[in-house]
Amino acid sequence: MSNNSFEELVNARRSVRVYTKEEVPDEVIEKSLNLALLAPNSSNLQPWKFYWIKNKNSKEKIQQFCFNQLAAKTAPTLIVATYHTDTWKQNSKMILKEIYQNNNANYPSSLFHYYEQLVPGSYEITLWKKFANILYKKRIRPREPLNTNDMKLWACKSSTLACENLMLAVKSYGFDSCPMEGFDSYKIRDFLKLSKNEFINMVISVGRQEPLVPNYPRIRLDPKLFITKI
Repeated sequence: MSNNSFEELVNARRSVRVYTKEEVPDEVIEKSLNLALLAPNSSNLQPWKFYWIKNKNSKEKIQQFCFNQLAAKTAPTLIVATYHTDTWKQNSKMILKEIYQNNNANYPSSLFHYYEQLVPGSYEITLWKKFANILYKKRIRPREPLNTNDMKLWACKSSTLACENLMLAVKSYGFDSCPMEGFDSYKIRDFLKLSKNEFINMVISVGRQEPLVPNYPRIRLDPKLFITKI
């Protein structure tokens, strides 16, 4: 893929608010979701989950919980992206098991040490970590996560990277998407029966843009406001 192709893909992706009635092939959604799962993420602990809303009644419920905004109401496909703050332990163990079983991969010994020692020490929330942050304030050392809010931020960052992969993948197959933050989180949590440590990142609608509803010129502020050279 050339640099120009990637630039064209990024420039072509827009947040679409109105879709046609054309259904999105299951194959497109499956491939896009699999590409989403290839997104970079913290320590490869993959704290994300995607709920592909396929049932008609379920889709109508999610549309209502998204306040029936057009980006949800007209969409043939809806995906709820969530993130977990507690799956890092089990995922770490599964990764370690994969490493041990795949003897031919020649993984470095440091990788075993990382998942056996460093991951538990890094992501476990303990009083010692808080105390060490004060005791070793002048040292260069990892400091977060220190509390549940830190863990939510940690997991949300990785989940968001996967969401971007998903939307770019959808566009590469010729379809459109819209990430939505406008929804009743309580209603969706209850409907999907999310655990107490699973949180909603965004609802992503997918479909084919209605050609009669044009894209307005994209507005982006001066890059100098957001890029600092040091």
